[in-house]
Amino acid sequence: MAATAKKRMGRPPLPPDKKRGQTVGFKPTPEVRQKLQEAAAANDRSVSKEIETRLERTFGDDERFGGIATYRLMQIFGLAKQLIEDQTGKRFETDPGTYDEVTEAWVAILEKFRPKGAQKRSYGLLSPRLGRELGESVAEHFANIEPAKPIGRQSEKPRRKAENKR
Repeated sequence: MAATAKKRMGRPPLPPDKKRGQTVGFKPTPEVRQKLQEAAAANDRSVSKEIETRLERTFGDDERFGGIATYRLMQIFGLAKQLIEDQTGKRFETDPGTYDEVTEAWVAILEKFRPKGAQKRSYGLLSPRLGRELGESVAEHFANIEPAKPIGRQSEKPRRKAENKR
């Protein structure tokens, strides 16, 4: 006589296409948890789905703007713009002087990344002091970035290594 299979207790398993993802542990600070809860409510989704959506978006950042190195450069441009706007108290989109400062900062940043041997061309840009100085300062700070790491997670090693070569 054939043995009868014992009936499983509980809910039947879901088909593979209906299964949820695996659980991952995450311990946010109370401040981050609050921000996640507010964002989840505003976007009409669960906190878990909000976390997943935000993580997915960061993985997309790696290819946005033509690659991670260019994406990091755009972050540097944004930081320079914000620092200048904080100093002038005006927005670069509406104030001609702030616009000139920001564009000079961006040019100075780009100059720090100029390939060796590339010839400099003149485009007739103004040379406001603040934009040029701030751009050079920001560019110097980020000259040895590690493109695969977020700006806030850069190590000091590459910078020290570059200074030792001088």
